[in-house]
Amino acid sequence: MTPRQIEVFRAVMLSGTVTAAAGRLNVSQPAVSKQIHLLEDSVGFTLFKRSGNRLEPTVEALLLQDKIETVYTGLEQVSQFAEAIRDHRIGEVVLGTMPLLAEFWLPRILAEQALKAQSAQLFVPVRSSDWIYRATAAGRMDFGLCLTDPAAPSGVSQEPLFRLPLVCLMRPGHRFETMDRIALKELDHERFVRLRSFESGGTELRVLSQVAPRTPAHIEVFTTAAASEIVQAGFGLTIVDVLTAEAFEARGLITRPLERLATLDLSLIEPRYRETSRLAKRLKDELLDRARVKQEEIDRRMGAD
Repeated sequence: MTPRQIEVFRAVMLSGTVTAAAGRLNVSQPAVSKQIHLLEDSVGFTLFKRSGNRLEPTVEALLLQDKIETVYTGLEQVSQFAEAIRDHRIGEVVLGTMPLLAEFWLPRILAEQALKAQSAQLFVPVRSSDWIYRATAAGRMDFGLCLTDPAAPSGVSQEPLFRLPLVCLMRPGHRFETMDRIALKELDHERFVRLRSFESGGTELRVLSQVAPRTPAHIEVFTTAAASEIVQAGFGLTIVDVLTAEAFEARGLITRPLERLATLDLSLIEPRYRETSRLAKRLKDELLDRARVKQEEIDRRMGAD
């Protein structure tokens, strides 16, 4: 029994005549008849009885067709599965991200991509930049979104994602509201919400410590969202990135740029020696494209300021 004989037998069963089966397979009628005879010789029993122009399948032929259809159904499922992989609708992606992006930029994009992918699974651990670098270098993630680190592990490649200006966030009516730009020395005697890294000496702390004022009246938290919520609740002010600031401006807070520009530089990082799946590459390209558009919007806004 050969695959070609099975294909011809199935065509005859589905079509009902040798002529229709030949047309279905784009071969001659004698070629179909020959394959049916060869199959009958191979299995050792009669498959069809002729009734006028039609072929009547025997009981044995019907039993054989049931088994063949089971095989073809399995092949079709394999084909559909391959198509889903090709079209990025199935698979698994592990994407590590720092809290800032997990709270104010990434969720909508992930939801859109998950709806397109249907059966894909996205795993998104939200951790510090230092943790993301270590996990990515170890190959435990497809890629990560974190603060740029010039001292990144050698097993990681970096691609610029964002350059986010830092701004001062406050409630309406604060005395700084009348200022165009705020000098850091103006913050020294204000109630202030500081941002601290998840890990002592971590990347976030190294960046933010450059702009944090010296004041005894302060609260320390670990995320820009928490800092902004505290300001929203009435305690002092804070310095956050412009993505976080935009989210809280929509809730009534106001921002002012700093006199000495400071930024958080973010990168998309990947394991240098791990191959990227089609689904992960699609998500990566989408994130880079969306970040590019958002960065242009931020640059226009800050230029206007």
